[in-house]
Amino acid sequence: MTNALQLPRRCRESEQRRKTLFITSLLGLAALSLTGCADAPTASGAADHGSVDSPKAGYVYASVEHVFDGDSFSARAADGKPLEVRAAEIDAPEKGEPYANRARQRARQLLNGKQAAIRQFDVDRYGRIVGRVFVDGTDLSATLVSEGLAGVHRRYAEDQRLYALEAEAREARRGFWSTDYRPRGVLAKQRD
Repeated sequence: MTNALQLPRRCRESEQRRKTLFITSLLGLAALSLTGCADAPTASGAADHGSVDSPKAGYVYASVEHVFDGDSFSARAADGKPLEVRAAEIDAPEKGEPYANRARQRARQLLNGKQAAIRQFDVDRYGRIVGRVFVDGTDLSATLVSEGLAGVHRRYAEDQRLYALEAEAREARRGFWSTDYRPRGVLAKQRD
């Protein structure tokens, strides 16, 4: 006997994908908290990234001066040294590509003229600091990925939370996920 109120197959499959995505996201977050890969939140719920007055090892503190695009900007360190920074683990559209202006505008809104705490991972071949960028408790990489203005860079990303945020943005068709466009880093092969 067929249930007259049964959902069409396409809807059932979509619901199953959402459930799978939700469970995968929960498992990824649980794994991160157990392994200590994620920054430990403070009592207020925000991770402690330190500050110029109370520095934390592995961080660089700087005042953002100019946003080039969604994932790179110039800044001035507390000691006056000029810096160029590349947001780690993400790839935002480049100038002339779809959603490049929106990604740059959003990064400017989050960063311009503000103090950034940069958890430094590396220095790239252009001499830029590569790191996760935090301003006023906001994670630049996570924000841009969740809004569909940057994708997870498959070759360099290790934070499973970013993959979960990207999956949510893709499912909701936010930002460039509503089009056929994908930044190069999203299409790159993952490291072995």
